[in-house]
Order: sequence, then structure tokens, then C-alpha cells
Amino acid sequence: LAAAEQALLIEPDSAEALLATAGYMEYGCRLAEAVKMYEKIIEVSPNDPTAHHWLALIWNYTGSTGKAKEEIDIAHALDPLITAVIGVQGEIEMAKGNYEEARELHQRAASMGFYGGNLFDEGYVALHQGDFAAAKMLMSQGRTGDDEELIEEVRLFFAALEDPAKRPEFHEYIGTAGEKVTFPELDTVMLLAASNDPYLFEYLAEADCPPVVDDLWAAGFREQRGKPEFLDLMKRAGAVELWEQRGWPDDCESVYGCPE
Repeated sequence: LAAAEQALLIEPDSAEALLATAGYMEYGCRLAEAVKMYEKIIEVSPNDPTAHHWLALIWNYTGSTGKAKEEIDIAHALDPLITAVIGVQGEIEMAKGNYEEARELHQRAASMGFYGGNLFDEGYVALHQGDFAAAKMLMSQGRTGDDEELIEEVRLFFAALEDPAKRPEFHEYIGTAGEKVTFPELDTVMLLAASNDPYLFEYLAEADCPPVVDDLWAAGFREQRGKPEFLDLMKRAGAVELWEQRGWPDDCESVYGCPE
């Protein structure tokens, strides 16, 4: 961050430095500030798809799928070959409940080399779709380059899906995230959200900056969004501040504390 701030003193409109600063804000749960920064980057460099891509992610992860689709469509129009953008298009379609389209987009991204051609993310869509057999097949080998921990976590997850009596074993294996959530733990958050598991709130109870993921906005997690614990989670993630400034999520009525 210090290097980016120094660069901005020299060149206030440096898109590269602005992107670094926006990313720092985003991963520090300062989402409202990050959105403003990404919008500034778009003003400075309107033909660069990067800021549109990252802005779409924030909107999608905080429940504004309409805004997310607008931004990711712009990013895709600017460069149709960015596989990460196609992957985010799939995430957005999943959040909207368009599961077949979402799976096709993840397949396209994988065929172009995204995640080394791995279809793990398509497995999340299959989970939300209720196609557990396909999800298990797609996810059982983990992500490309993943270690045995994720593979075992996925094994226990599906065992618990098939037999709810085994859910405590899965919970014991994943434990809790602690104050700082690591990148590999994002998959744990997504698995819990994809299975409508209220243990998600306990898992992230100590996180000072909990991650928000698109699975939180899928239809299957709607029950959990109506709980006070969800609003607390989103406050710590910086989403509520963003909503208060820029409007509440598309499915606001499903969120505990929705003022609309």
C-alpha cells in the first residue's frame, strides 16, 4: 500500500496504483471506499476491463447482482478472452438462479484454461442446483494444485450431505476461521453457504473482516439471510456501510434488518 500511495503522489491518476489501493481497501472490508476507487479508475481508464471486473465482484458478493451484471458485461465486451471475467459471469448467473447458463460459463472458462481447466467452481453451481452427484464428481479431486486438506474437507462435506448425522464430524474438521481468514478458507465458507449450513456464522464468528461470497445470495441460503447473525456478518464485512451509501441488495426483503 505504501508504494501505491507514493506512486499516487507522483501520478494521481495512475490506474495501476489506484487498483492496488482499491484492492487493499476491499480486502480490508472497506467496501464502500473500494467501490469509489474502482469507479475513479473507470473514469481514468474507461477501456481497461480490470476495474469493471473487480467492481462486479464486490456488487455480486454483496447482493447487487443487477449492478454486478452491468459491470461484468462491460468487462467482457472490452476483452472477451479474459477467463476470470467469464468465471465471474458464471457466478453472477448462479446468484440469479440461472444454473445451466452458469455451468456453461464455468465450462467455457475452464476450456480456455481458467484454474488450469479445473471444473471445481462448476461444482458449486451443481450444488445450488441440487445436482449433488455432479457436484461430488466435479469437486472430489479439489482444485488444481490443491493439497489433501481440501480433498478431505470436500469428502467429509459430501458425507454430511448424504447423512446429516455426519455433519458434526465435518464441523469438527473445519473448526473455525479465527480472526484472519486465509485464502484456502474461502472454499470452506462457500461450502457452508452452498449447503445452507448455519454453522457458517459460528465458523466466521471471530473473523474481524469476514469474506463475503456469491453463494450467500443463492436461493438456498435465503433462510439464513433472514437471521440477525447474517446482518452482523455483513456489517463486519463492510457490506452494510456500502448498502447505506449506495442502496441495499436486490433481494433486500430476505435480509434481516432490511429498511425497504
